[in-house]
Amino acid sequence: MNVVNANPKTYGLYYYHLPLLRIHPAADLTTKAMHLFQKKGDIKNMMALYDLFLEPTETNPKEIIKAIKEKTGVTFTLAQLQSEEVKEAMRVDMAMKQRLQVTGTPTIFIDGMWDKMRTEYKKYAK
Repeated sequence: MNVVNANPKTYGLYYYHLPLLRIHPAADLTTKAMHLFQKKGDIKNMMALYDLFLEPTETNPKEIIKAIKEKTGVTFTLAQLQSEEVKEAMRVDMAMKQRLQVTGTPTIFIDGMWDKMRTEYKKYAK
């Protein structure tokens, strides 16, 4: 991401919220919170959730919402996180994942071509 931030005229960065539920069950609510932050233009708090530390098996919504509040200072309700708008946004992101054949993170494309080894992008950095 540092390369992207240092070269904004060269790179475009797109975030799709794709929870890896088998590994991180808490990612369901966390990615929904990320969507709400992104919608509000609150990228700082959206990015902060990439470093949200929870027990790997945590599934209690109250504990997840509490951790989000502790990390960002923002409280979401379960109703907000499970709204139809958020569910639809997640469906769109998952459809984009399939369309782009995203198999892991990060997935990098250079001029429409998949950079499978995640190294080609460095050729364009200043």
